[in-house]
Amino acid sequence: MHHGQRFTAVAAYLHSHQMLPLARTTDLLHVLTGCRPSQATLLSSIRKMAESLLPYEEIIRQNLLASPVIHADETGVHVDKEGHWVHVNSTQNWTLLGVHSSRGTAGMKSLNVLPSYTGIVVHDFYGPYLNRIKTLPSNMPYVMPIYLGSAKGLRNMTDIDGPARCSHCCIQAGPSPARPEN
Repeated sequence: MHHGQRFTAVAAYLHSHQMLPLARTTDLLHVLTGCRPSQATLLSSIRKMAESLLPYEEIIRQNLLASPVIHADETGVHVDKEGHWVHVNSTQNWTLLGVHSSRGTAGMKSLNVLPSYTGIVVHDFYGPYLNRIKTLPSNMPYVMPIYLGSAKGLRNMTDIDGPARCSHCCIQAGPSPARPEN
């Protein structure tokens, strides 16, 4: 049986956004619509829908890359009873999320924003964000941490003028410093 786009959108919403397991999603869809798709059918439909959204994902990515300031973070989630991480790069208007098995550098790179981003990255001071500084090639812009004023005082991500008293950190691109010769 072929399910329409709205049915697939509701299934994707229930499974992906509301984080219902596939079995509960099929049960709920059966209660609401009288139709009980198989879990394999749901997964196939959701994958097709995700593929159709790839052009929009690229639009989000390009808008993030063009922004002078972005936020980066990660949080734990279970996928098939295994620990994974939801990574986010966002601004006030754009959000890109992705799930990866790594919390660290590989997961951060998986959204394809941070590896080529040259603006300010606001983050929680988690080590791999700082390792980004250490792993820049010599011809890349120098990146240094700067501290923000009170995080509660930030009205939006571009309101960055305050004394250095906050545990939140930014990484700001700047000209490469002179490097000592070995």
